[in-house]
Amino acid sequence: MGVTESDVQRAVANGARTLEDVEGTTGAGTRCGRCVGAIDACLQRELAALAS
Repeated sequence: MGVTESDVQRAVANGARTLEDVEGTTGAGTRCGRCVGAIDACLQRELAALAS
């Protein structure tokens, strides 16, 4: 899908808080699913940064 870490960061900045939110916003992980672990790790990093 060509989703980058910046795309995930932007999704979080725009309110995404779950993997499903990021998938819905960016399309990441919605085809073969191989990137789901990496997308979730990026999401968790972004959420941790927001919390600090």
